Amino acid sequence: MAIAGRAARDAVLALDSALPFGLISAPGAGAALGGPWWRGLMARLDLPHVLDCGANAALAAWAMRQGQAYVVFEGPPAQRVSLLVLAETCGSILLLRRPDAFLLTDEPTPYRRRQLADYLAAPQPSTPN
Repeated sequence: MAIAGRAARDAVLALDSALPFGLISAPGAGAALGGPWWRGLMARLDLPHVLDCGANAALAAWAMRQGQAYVVFEGPPAQRVSLLVLAETCGSILLLRRPDAFLLTDEPTPYRRRQLADYLAAPQPSTPN
């Protein structure tokens, strides 16, 4: 069973974990669903979130201008240069490849369930005083 929209947001808000994590949109989701959708979905979350814009330079530029802190862009090198300058100007971080992520699928495999259980059972990192 997949969860999406408000159910996904509510599930994340209900997590009581000190483990570091963030959310990343599905590959190219920015182009399919749009930046306003992603920003609205993430609005109440106090954790890092990444919008994957695929090779859509216009969407990546729009997202950074709207305050999106992390943007994935996997387009042509000529467009990367301009987007890197824009990222610096906007205070955003432009990721030139999609980071590794634990994907929640419709039917989680036993392997994925073990991965998640191992991650959640891992010792907490110590914090300096």
